[in-house]
Amino acid sequence: MSTSPPSEVTIEGQFYSGNDSSRRGAVLRSAAGVIIVDAGDTRLRLAHDDVTISPRIGNTPRYLHLPDDGVFETEDNAAVDQLSRQSRRGRGNRLLHALENHLGLILVAVVVTIATTGAAFVWGVPWAAQAVANALPNSIAEQVGDSTLTTLDSTWLEPSSLSEERQQALQAHFEPFLTPVAGKDLRVIFRSSPAIGANAMALPDGTMIFTDDLVNLAEDDNELTAILAHEIGHVAHNHGMKGMVQSSLTFWLIVMMTGDLSAFSDATVVVPAVMMSLSYSRDMEREADAYALKAMTDHDLDPTHFVTIMERLMAAHARTVPQRPRKALAGGTAFATCCRATRKRASASNALNRRPDRYSSDTFITGSTHDAIQTHQPVAASAIDKHVYKVFPNDMNAHQTVFGGMIMAKCDRLALVVAERHSGHVCVTAAVDSIHFRAPAKGNDTLLFSLALNRSWGSSMEIGARVEAENSYTGESRHILSAFFTFVALDENDNPVDVPAVEPETDDEKRRFNNAEIRREGRLETRKKLSERH
Repeated sequence: MSTSPPSEVTIEGQFYSGNDSSRRGAVLRSAAGVIIVDAGDTRLRLAHDDVTISPRIGNTPRYLHLPDDGVFETEDNAAVDQLSRQSRRGRGNRLLHALENHLGLILVAVVVTIATTGAAFVWGVPWAAQAVANALPNSIAEQVGDSTLTTLDSTWLEPSSLSEERQQALQAHFEPFLTPVAGKDLRVIFRSSPAIGANAMALPDGTMIFTDDLVNLAEDDNELTAILAHEIGHVAHNHGMKGMVQSSLTFWLIVMMTGDLSAFSDATVVVPAVMMSLSYSRDMEREADAYALKAMTDHDLDPTHFVTIMERLMAAHARTVPQRPRKALAGGTAFATCCRATRKRASASNALNRRPDRYSSDTFITGSTHDAIQTHQPVAASAIDKHVYKVFPNDMNAHQTVFGGMIMAKCDRLALVVAERHSGHVCVTAAVDSIHFRAPAKGNDTLLFSLALNRSWGSSMEIGARVEAENSYTGESRHILSAFFTFVALDENDNPVDVPAVEPETDDEKRRFNNAEIRREGRLETRKKLSERH
């Protein structure tokens, strides 16, 4: 910075002529309304209007753009700001820089941004999706329903193997419920689907699909009618079209916030988007449950039929989880609203099953989640076997071996999947036990994660994890990590809720089942001794 009189500004920097890429040391002086750039053999005399000053961004270098593509670069931001004031230009940029460096305003902006974004996803997206879905003509829903059914028939669904007599008997049984809703005619069709199993789904045009496995699973046709009432609830609330619009709006908002479609390859973007979609889906299921309750009471149908078929579906799904796709079936389409009987909803309906003479809409939907689920589930129903993770350079530590924290985090996430599959509830990590790193993993390795439930006690579950590193070129595999995770299942009020017991079948599963109790007793004994010392 110069020691010249206040009216004069002197700035040292680098000069680029615009004719080539070379740079030269230069001095810029401003006085009496004239700017002079002296770069040795080049001397420019310019008016303030000939110079364009780049905005200030923190303390990064500034650029003064000169005529004929010339550029003067400097790190003396204070002198450039003084030059800008002399020229009476750039007031907006100076104000913006002042705002950017005001900590209080930055915090306010962060809070407002987070609140606005949260409100947009929590309330804005569902409201807008409902408004758009209701504004769409029924002809759109018919087109979507037809195309979805065509896709399903060519991928997941096959012609029904039920006899014509059985199908006609069910159609007659369903007839009282099949009156038009929301301006849409209702119809029931039957399909076989070994891939989907026992299931039902409603399409946006009022078509409801029942699989043969679901029909065969029911012991009373009124149980199927209860499922039908639930699916009609999806049609009445236009969930098919609303779900399609909500998915599109969620995708669009995230792309607008990140500015890049490739952001969906980033887990920090994908996970929140998936969680929002699951939240919307749960809301729709609750609305369909409420509609089903009212429809059944209007037709003098005992709502406990719904509880019974839900519990039976729960048991059927537990047996077939490893072989069948999960919620996002529908051949990749977002248009089908699937009635997937979850353990959580079956458990929530148990209050109605215990007191069929005293029920309300709230009881039917939320129920009580503090009672133990009186079922035993096999280990295989929730286990993960050799989940593959390819090691990349960003996974390496300073010793050029795979970062142990990454492996632990991956184990924790996969253990959460096992816990939630088994319990049907939201679960949280309560403890991590006995993490043993037996050998390092290297850059050319592929990691294989295997996790299984060892035992459950009330609301808690122990999950064992084993990680192997497989050489991608030789196929050689070695055991690199073992660990035990304890998870606790929570209900909608964040209170612990009992989970199904574990039913070990193989000798190895029985060994792990018994060892889990030994570890638990050890943890409790250690906790007791530590508490006695305090």
